[in-house]
Amino acid sequence: MVHFKLVLRFKQYKIMLKTRQKSLIHQTELDYISRCIQDCPNLEIGGDLFGFYTTTGIPVVQLATGPGPKAKQNAHSFYQDEDYLIQVGNELRDRFGMQHLGEWHSHHQLGLDCPSDKDDAVINNAIHHYNLPSFLLVIGTYNEGRTGVNCFRYFYESSRNAYGEHSKWVVLTEPSPIRSLVANQKWFSLHEPTAPNAALYGLLTTTLADDSAIVYPTEYWLNDDENKNTLHDILEHLKSRYSSVNIFQCKSSGIVFIDIKNTNDTFYRIEFKGGFPAIAPFIVLALNADCEGYLPSDYDWNPKASIFRQTVDYIDNVILELQNRFIDEFEQKTI
Repeated sequence: MVHFKLVLRFKQYKIMLKTRQKSLIHQTELDYISRCIQDCPNLEIGGDLFGFYTTTGIPVVQLATGPGPKAKQNAHSFYQDEDYLIQVGNELRDRFGMQHLGEWHSHHQLGLDCPSDKDDAVINNAIHHYNLPSFLLVIGTYNEGRTGVNCFRYFYESSRNAYGEHSKWVVLTEPSPIRSLVANQKWFSLHEPTAPNAALYGLLTTTLADDSAIVYPTEYWLNDDENKNTLHDILEHLKSRYSSVNIFQCKSSGIVFIDIKNTNDTFYRIEFKGGFPAIAPFIVLALNADCEGYLPSDYDWNPKASIFRQTVDYIDNVILELQNRFIDEFEQKTI
């Protein structure tokens, strides 16, 4: 018998396995975003990010703007003033050759420090519609007077169901020269937050020279280079069969898991716990992103068999069993 229970959404616990993405930003711009978020502890607030790309394709945020005069804010959404965005973008392009790199908004006290499913869909559709090579989405949070500011980067070559890749900040200590120019010349009006000081915490930072390797728990299967190749092969197999496949690493435990999204918006999570491959991966079914079911499978797991062949067969068989046996049952329970 499958067991269902209400849980927090998966995305609140995800951190990208690929950790080498980085984005540059002036400290003044992080401070500006932090002050804006402090002004709105119970409403979403947002703005846009302008700058350029380095020769190696790293985005450099030189100016963060806030909401325009006609922006719409409520507890669960933020809509920028489009006329204001166009005006600011044209001025910065014509005067400085700057590009619109992305946008930011807060999830205030909702506890969601990464993009929502709606955020993913909106950004992916936008970059494909406008043929953008990449796009930054910065998510802010508010917690007891302090603010988190997390950066995610989306790419054109990814599917429209792809998650943003978590990007660490390279913080430039010198104030942004563009901010002072804009403030002095008044080419357009910048939203001015009332909070006097920034209150940042939990920033994920790196340096331009830092290419640290991903760290796994002691004796974890991915400490072996051959097993890393096997994981790559498993991913390629899954990508050939399912509409959206993304790999992550748990921030607290270091274990790796894979999220699979089917065309019917059903999620499956494959967790490679510490005992893998001596034990089978743990597979979780998530229905409507709000409920999850655990399946005790009778699949005969053989620790001595090929990791690749046995794992992909196991995943395919369990997902098929879940699809055939339990989704209809869940739908009947929720009618």
